[in-house]
Amino acid sequence: MCIDATLTGDEATKAWDTFSHISASYRNYMVYFVGQTGNAKCAAIAMIPDAMETDPSLRVDLRTHDEKVSAAKASWAAWEKRMNALPFPQMKWALGGALRGFLGDGTLWRDAAPTHTGRTVVAALQAMGV
Repeated sequence: MCIDATLTGDEATKAWDTFSHISASYRNYMVYFVGQTGNAKCAAIAMIPDAMETDPSLRVDLRTHDEKVSAAKASWAAWEKRMNALPFPQMKWALGGALRGFLGDGTLWRDAAPTHTGRTVVAALQAMGV
Protein backbone atom coordinates (compact mmCIF):
# COMPACT_ATOMS: atom_id res chain seq x y z
CA MET A 1 0.00 0.00 0.00
CA CYS A 2 2.93 2.32 0.75
CA ILE A 3 4.30 1.83 -2.75
CA ASP A 4 0.95 2.59 -4.38
CA ALA A 5 0.42 5.68 -2.21
CA THR A 6 3.92 7.06 -2.76
CA LEU A 7 4.89 6.16 -6.32
CA THR A 8 3.18 5.98 -9.69
CA GLY A 9 3.73 4.31 -13.04
CA ASP A 10 7.07 2.69 -13.78
CA GLU A 11 8.55 3.77 -10.45
CA ALA A 12 5.84 1.88 -8.55
CA THR A 13 6.26 -1.17 -10.77
CA LYS A 14 10.03 -1.15 -10.29
CA ALA A 15 9.70 -0.79 -6.48
CA TRP A 16 7.15 -3.61 -6.32
CA ASP A 17 9.36 -5.85 -8.48
CA THR A 18 12.32 -5.14 -6.20
CA PHE A 19 10.32 -6.01 -3.08
CA SER A 20 8.96 -9.16 -4.75
CA HIS A 21 12.48 -10.31 -5.66
CA ILE A 22 13.84 -9.59 -2.18
CA SER A 23 10.88 -11.34 -0.53
CA ALA A 24 11.23 -14.43 -2.70
CA SER A 25 14.97 -14.59 -2.07
CA TYR A 26 14.50 -14.24 1.69
CA ARG A 27 11.77 -16.88 1.78
CA ASN A 28 13.88 -19.34 -0.24
CA TYR A 29 16.81 -18.71 2.09
CA MET A 30 14.62 -19.34 5.14
CA VAL A 31 13.05 -22.48 3.69
CA TYR A 32 16.15 -24.12 2.19
CA PHE A 33 18.91 -22.98 4.54
CA VAL A 34 17.22 -22.31 7.89
CA GLY A 35 14.50 -24.93 7.41
CA GLN A 36 11.50 -22.76 8.29
CA THR A 37 9.64 -19.95 6.58
CA GLY A 38 10.09 -17.50 9.42
CA ASN A 39 6.34 -17.12 9.83
CA ALA A 40 5.10 -17.26 13.41
CA LYS A 41 2.88 -20.25 12.75
CA CYS A 42 5.98 -22.33 12.01
CA ALA A 43 7.31 -21.83 15.53
CA ALA A 44 4.83 -24.28 17.07
CA ILE A 45 5.25 -27.02 14.48
CA ALA A 46 8.00 -29.44 15.44
CA MET A 47 8.01 -31.40 12.18
CA ILE A 48 5.66 -31.91 9.29
CA PRO A 49 6.22 -34.34 6.47
CA ASP A 50 7.02 -32.98 3.03
CA ALA A 51 3.86 -32.47 1.05
CA MET A 52 3.62 -34.03 -2.37
CA GLU A 53 2.80 -31.35 -4.88
CA THR A 54 2.81 -30.99 -8.61
CA ASP A 55 4.45 -27.97 -10.15
CA PRO A 56 1.70 -25.81 -11.69
CA SER A 57 4.17 -24.18 -14.06
CA LEU A 58 5.77 -25.80 -17.06
CA ARG A 59 9.19 -25.55 -15.40
CA VAL A 60 10.54 -28.35 -13.28
CA ASP A 61 13.48 -27.63 -10.99
CA LEU A 62 15.88 -30.52 -11.47
CA ARG A 63 18.48 -29.21 -9.04
CA THR A 64 19.46 -31.29 -6.04
CA HIS A 65 18.59 -30.08 -2.55
CA ASP A 66 22.20 -29.01 -1.98
CA GLU A 67 22.14 -26.97 -5.20
CA LYS A 68 18.91 -25.28 -4.11
CA VAL A 69 20.41 -24.47 -0.70
CA SER A 70 23.53 -23.05 -2.33
CA ALA A 71 21.48 -20.95 -4.76
CA ALA A 72 19.25 -19.66 -1.94
CA LYS A 73 22.28 -18.67 0.14
CA ALA A 74 23.95 -16.93 -2.81
CA SER A 75 20.79 -15.05 -3.79
CA TRP A 76 20.12 -13.83 -0.24
CA ALA A 77 23.79 -12.86 0.23
CA ALA A 78 23.59 -10.73 -2.92
CA TRP A 79 20.45 -8.96 -1.66
CA GLU A 80 21.98 -8.44 1.79
CA LYS A 81 25.02 -6.88 0.15
CA ARG A 82 22.76 -4.47 -1.74
CA MET A 83 20.79 -3.68 1.43
CA ASN A 84 24.03 -2.99 3.33
CA ALA A 85 25.05 -0.58 0.56
CA LEU A 86 21.98 1.63 1.09
CA PRO A 87 23.00 5.23 1.82
CA PHE A 88 21.25 5.52 5.22
CA PRO A 89 20.99 2.98 8.06
CA GLN A 90 17.32 3.87 8.50
CA MET A 91 16.63 2.51 5.01
CA LYS A 92 18.30 -0.81 5.81
CA TRP A 93 16.50 -1.11 9.14
CA ALA A 94 13.07 -0.22 7.73
CA LEU A 95 13.40 -2.52 4.71
CA GLY A 96 14.68 -5.38 6.86
CA GLY A 97 11.83 -4.88 9.31
CA ALA A 98 9.22 -4.84 6.56
CA LEU A 99 10.72 -7.96 5.03
CA ARG A 100 11.00 -9.92 8.25
CA GLY A 101 7.73 -8.60 9.72
CA PHE A 102 9.14 -7.37 13.04
CA LEU A 103 7.90 -3.78 12.76
CA GLY A 104 4.42 -4.43 14.12
CA ASP A 105 0.97 -3.22 13.10
CA GLY A 106 0.66 0.39 12.08
CA THR A 107 4.37 0.98 11.62
CA LEU A 108 4.26 1.23 7.83
CA TRP A 109 0.67 2.32 7.23
CA ARG A 110 -1.55 4.30 9.60
CA ASP A 111 -4.66 6.45 9.16
CA ALA A 112 -4.99 5.52 5.47
CA ALA A 113 -1.51 6.85 4.65
CA PRO A 114 2.09 5.65 4.72
CA THR A 115 4.01 6.51 7.87
CA HIS A 116 7.52 7.94 7.88
CA THR A 117 8.84 4.38 8.16
CA GLY A 118 6.63 3.29 5.24
CA ARG A 119 8.05 6.09 3.11
CA THR A 120 11.56 5.07 4.17
CA VAL A 121 10.91 1.51 2.95
CA VAL A 122 9.73 2.84 -0.40
CA ALA A 123 12.81 5.10 -0.65
CA ALA A 124 15.03 2.09 0.08
CA LEU A 125 13.31 0.08 -2.64
CA GLN A 126 13.82 2.95 -5.08
CA ALA A 127 17.50 3.16 -4.15
CA MET A 128 17.93 -0.58 -4.73
CA GLY A 129 15.85 -0.75 -7.96
CA VAL A 130 16.03 -3.96 -9.99
